[in-house]
Amino acid sequence: MPPAPFSAGSDPSAALNARLLAELAREIYALSGDLRAFGPDAQGAVETPEARLAALLAEVRSMRSALAAARPAWLSRQRDAVGVSAETRELKLHIGCGGHALPGWINLDVHPAPFCWNVLWGLPFADGAASHVFVSHLLEHLFFPGEALAFLRELKRTLGPGGRLRLIVPDVAALIDAYVREDRAFFAARGAHWPGARGDGPLLAQFLNYAGAGPEPGYFFEAHKFGYDFETLRDLLERAGFSSVTRSAYMQSEDPDLRVDEASAVAGAGHAGAKYSLFVEARVAGSSAQATRGTTDSEHGDLVQAARAEMQAKRPREAAALLQEARRLAPGNAHLARSHGVALLAAGDEDAAEQALREALRLDPDLPATHLHLGRLLERRGRAWDAVSAYFRAITKAQSRELWLNEATTPTWLQADVLHAMQQVREQRVPLLMALLEPLEAEHGTKAMLRVRAALSNYLGVEPHPPADPRQAPRFLHVPGLQARPWLDNTHGELSSRLQAHFPCAREEALDLLESRLGLQPFLEGAETVDLSPYLGGAQARWDALFFYRHGLAVPAGAAAAPGTSAFLKDLPLVRIPGHAPEICFSVLAPGTHIKPHHGVTNARVVVHLGLVIPDGCRLTVGGETRPWREGETWVFDDTFLHEAINESDAPRVILLMDAWHPELDAAERQALTSIIEGIGEFHRGPGA
Repeated sequence: MPPAPFSAGSDPSAALNARLLAELAREIYALSGDLRAFGPDAQGAVETPEARLAALLAEVRSMRSALAAARPAWLSRQRDAVGVSAETRELKLHIGCGGHALPGWINLDVHPAPFCWNVLWGLPFADGAASHVFVSHLLEHLFFPGEALAFLRELKRTLGPGGRLRLIVPDVAALIDAYVREDRAFFAARGAHWPGARGDGPLLAQFLNYAGAGPEPGYFFEAHKFGYDFETLRDLLERAGFSSVTRSAYMQSEDPDLRVDEASAVAGAGHAGAKYSLFVEARVAGSSAQATRGTTDSEHGDLVQAARAEMQAKRPREAAALLQEARRLAPGNAHLARSHGVALLAAGDEDAAEQALREALRLDPDLPATHLHLGRLLERRGRAWDAVSAYFRAITKAQSRELWLNEATTPTWLQADVLHAMQQVREQRVPLLMALLEPLEAEHGTKAMLRVRAALSNYLGVEPHPPADPRQAPRFLHVPGLQARPWLDNTHGELSSRLQAHFPCAREEALDLLESRLGLQPFLEGAETVDLSPYLGGAQARWDALFFYRHGLAVPAGAAAAPGTSAFLKDLPLVRIPGHAPEICFSVLAPGTHIKPHHGVTNARVVVHLGLVIPDGCRLTVGGETRPWREGETWVFDDTFLHEAINESDAPRVILLMDAWHPELDAAERQALTSIIEGIGEFHRGPGA
């Protein structure tokens, strides 16, 4: 192992703390195993284990709170010591410096570094404050992907437009290659470079340890958590927002200011003429909207810096005026629109603030902080539903990117707002969504709505109503009390009869579709960019569809490619839920394709298939029962049971696929489910979406 970037140094008290923390980590790990083994019988062996664990947790949190409260003054003293302020620009940051400081750089690490800091807190510098960042052998000590991605996003935020990052990590691809070649000299040389690496013994153990497998609990903070090759690191950097990610070599940066690898104690280590490390550089792009207008980042950057100073001086109106001018120079910049909205909100101009924040969401709907600030504004205006919806959207978007999961993945200046948003969602989401039922119960009576109320209560976690058949696992909404059978033969008789009567027309149009391919698109949304291996199997797996309706909207391509079937569908009694249903298509499964086992979203509806073009070797399995499709035959099944499909033939399989209500739901329940599913969807999409 290289020298740990998070070392206690020579301070005796720090060394004692490190030893105590290591022992605590080991004991907590062991205690967890003990309690899991005993299960509920632990109550008889240990007096009030939950209370004692809660007290221990409270003590740890109390210590962290005290340290967090001391952090601002401690940070201010450190800034003064190195001669920078919160708004200093053009910084060069050496993060994870260990004992190797770079002259003219801010050298940051845990104690006893020149600038002591924990990168899991975020970085204590303004947006765009740095021009260069150098990080060597630090990223592998962070959990992948959550901590690593949050750290890289902080680097991207701190670097100004055009700013450059040089990142060095252990090259796990080189270790894999050496392991496959059984190159024992490679591993022996590592032992000579790093006394912590044995350099002998089984190669797999050496390789996996260096790649981050199985760190010992007491060594958890210092140990490797993950190993990178170039493809993985490039993907992570691009997800963090960096562009122009390129592979480099030792001391070979294109930027002379980043030819500093020799400052790293381990970057130069190698064997047989090759380095053990992977050298990568990335850049922060400028704004394309600015380039179009002939402006530069520095023009509006000065305005942004001045606006920050005005906000710190508690002059939000002046800040808003400066940001308005910056937005004029860069009208397509979502971050500027958000900052303008925040300043306007602080100035009390709520109408203009809402307009600016909604424009920021139009420009980039995936910025969690914009939803967060919009929620704060809407809460101030007394619009509880919209506010909690915005908060919910902010939190789910952030956490889907491994952000806002804890203090380490939440920027310091946002923590109070994020905690408030989480509290509002915890306290208000359930009563707001349960209130969707009130007008329906007033119209139809409480008794008529019992199954729908139970479904909503189960969805919100208020009262559990698990499926009667343990094989059912709806991914969204479970309506209790409905008959639970994988195959629902002899239901929807009128619909089946009408479909079978339409079979000749539908089959002819399906054959034409296979010839023309007009209007076909991937059945799975995002298939062009998403890894489909968890969903589809086969050497050349492909699942396409000609949609007639998708997410409740008619698709013109379906009507153009199959006008007879499109006209036929208009007369059917379809499930109609805005934004959700109907969902109807010609489903085209390519030869050799396997749709892997999965569960559907809700038992409120069933799935209907009409076989159109069925070669031999095409079958569907639902709830463990397998059936071959047949041309002209209609099936009805509950897809909340595990199901899978396969086409083992050498020709495409085509069916007409659609949804129908579960046959046991009455008209009032269908109306109620439509209302609450639409309401939940509206809540998740966010206010004004």
